[in-house]
Amino acid sequence: RTPVGAEHVIDQQRALGLALTKDRHPRGPWSFALPAWEAEHRWAQQWLDRQGLRQPWVLNVGAGWPTKVWPKSRQVELLRACAQRRQRVVLAWGTHTEHDLAEEIIAEAEHGVLAPPTTIPQLAGLLGRSAVLISGDTGPLHLALAVGTPAIGLFGPVPATRNGPRGPGYRNFQAPGAAWERRDVSKVDLGAISARMVVDAACAVIAERIHALHAARRATGATGATGAT
Repeated sequence: RTPVGAEHVIDQQRALGLALTKDRHPRGPWSFALPAWEAEHRWAQQWLDRQGLRQPWVLNVGAGWPTKVWPKSRQVELLRACAQRRQRVVLAWGTHTEHDLAEEIIAEAEHGVLAPPTTIPQLAGLLGRSAVLISGDTGPLHLALAVGTPAIGLFGPVPATRNGPRGPGYRNFQAPGAAWERRDVSKVDLGAISARMVVDAACAVIAERIHALHAARRATGATGATGAT
């Protein structure tokens, strides 16, 4: 037994793991040592090339709980807003129901590209080549954090402070509603998160990531120059 005072679920799990390993495990920021998945990353790049896509936005349309799914009307609004910006969007899905929902959203918005069926490693490859992911609290959102892709988390029944990605390049929205409600969508108002809020946040996290990359390159260049001197 070990006391866990952390709020975020990853910090809670790390506290338990560090207690078990004592001083034999490094203590530092979150890191996710995923496999290389080289073949899957090549597959993702080839698929994007065939679609004529370069760093698209990705919208994950579904989730395991109905109360975690952003309303269809909001997803249509998001795609229409992206169409006005000439921003290409890939719609990711994980079940037959989500596949049909994605097709309906694309048809209504008259914009968007349906993602192919993917394994988790293939989805990691696709997210790794995307500018940003927009998703409810479900697997793809957390996979985006693991591969370092900027993301917008849309939270309702589960607290974003407990489950949400954090740090530069990530934003979470918390909708009002009943905590831990799995099925009754009338008790969780994910529609309170507007498409405009999400678009603005997506642009902000992309800019943050670009700024961070430029800063890292400048720092690397300065270090190299100092070493050469």
